Amino acid sequence: MRTAASAVTLRRFELRSDQAGRLKRGLARAHFAHLEVESTPACADCFVYRLTTPANSVRFDQAGAPARIKPVISPLEAIVAAHRSNRG
Repeated sequence: MRTAASAVTLRRFELRSDQAGRLKRGLARAHFAHLEVESTPACADCFVYRLTTPANSVRFDQAGAPARIKPVISPLEAIVAAHRSNRG
């Protein structure tokens, strides 16, 4: 889905069980359920992340990413990049 205001493309795909398990453990180590982010955009050209689980939803840009969530971002980016390259 693409919106004119944000020019964001959303894609959905399923994770393998090992990927899901690693992400769940990373989110638990980051205490994601209790993570609160109040961040204003730090730069005009930053990626913006929105992470949502049944326990919490947060939004932040790459410059304002909380330190405790940063170890989860890299594996997520790798998963997305793999799916992007497999689109054909």
